[in-house]
Amino acid sequence: MTTTRTFTLSEAPAGLDFQLELPTDWIHVPLPAEDHDFSDAMHFQPIAVLMAPWAAVVFAVAARPGYADGTLAQWAQYLLRKRELDAGSLERQPLGSLPAVGCWGVQIENGTPMRARLLFGEDGGRLVQISCMAPEPLWATVAPMFEAMLRTFTLLQPRGSTVALAPPDEPLGDNTMQAAAPFAIATSPVATSPVETTAASVALADSMASLDPEQELNARLRARGAGLVPNVLHYDEQERWATVAPGSLRGTMRVPFGWHVIDDGKRALVFDATGHTQISMQLCRRDGRTDHAMLAAKVPELQQEWPVMRYLRTEVNGMQCLLVRDAAIEGKPIEQAYLLRATPDDLVLQTRVTSTPEHFEQAGNLAEILLRDLQLFGEQVT
Repeated sequence: MTTTRTFTLSEAPAGLDFQLELPTDWIHVPLPAEDHDFSDAMHFQPIAVLMAPWAAVVFAVAARPGYADGTLAQWAQYLLRKRELDAGSLERQPLGSLPAVGCWGVQIENGTPMRARLLFGEDGGRLVQISCMAPEPLWATVAPMFEAMLRTFTLLQPRGSTVALAPPDEPLGDNTMQAAAPFAIATSPVATSPVETTAASVALADSMASLDPEQELNARLRARGAGLVPNVLHYDEQERWATVAPGSLRGTMRVPFGWHVIDDGKRALVFDATGHTQISMQLCRRDGRTDHAMLAAKVPELQQEWPVMRYLRTEVNGMQCLLVRDAAIEGKPIEQAYLLRATPDDLVLQTRVTSTPEHFEQAGNLAEILLRDLQLFGEQVT
């Protein structure tokens, strides 16, 4: 059940009282008394913190005076950059009737990946920030509640917007929060009994003919110098998978029947014959870089190729991940995921998933299987 509640704070900057619709059991967390110095350009005054009673699911409102010049998007980019948040692309997203910009963010708290939706709105020179935060596995469940709270958010003393949303030459993306899970890779809503993805569930055939070096497509790729099919070590016809040993990965992995594998000595490529999905796996030197730094360095390179792309930093099965949308190859839309996994000898395994949007969920499930059952030489078997 939901109810409409009004929140007031006598010391709120410029009287930013508001009301919204929220679940009846949510808690209004008391705020500590504190001084506020808005000469610090990064300082916001908390207005309200609302929290679910059953999990770390938080809706927080804060505000400060707006800045002297610039657009709302430029203010948001400044704050995100100063906070060292890799929050992805900015999108147009109304905050009730107030024009606003939104973006995605991910952070790790006590080992748990937390997804955040951040919104920035301006009203009469007052900059309002709203943060919606929940553990990643719960996001698909709580997203509709957050959407309702944002949709019904109403300032009781509105003054009207006084700055532009974004520069004319830097258009904002569409609001991806309209879907419960705007980026997904092998994820599903919370269930009481999670079902592990199996090789059979993403197999494309009942036999391992796609791993035969003399299969027509494999032979054609070999003749073009694209690479060789790795040796098959063993297989399971009932579960529909085969274990192969790509030389470039210095290890073994299970591949569901029907998928092709080519190894050119530098990387292993897993793909379907129809061209919908391609997964590239390559060992890279870390050279002292963290996973975060390696993925952050990819963003400018990708933006050069796809200026309007959207991206999100997250964590998948304990691996740092960069998700990319609104990209295209030869005019056809694609989505990508880059995942990093530590390996022996200070190397890192980079897995790049590329797929058409309608096949991306299947591609994510395939990547989950390849990485879950991958055994690199030198790793301790558990």
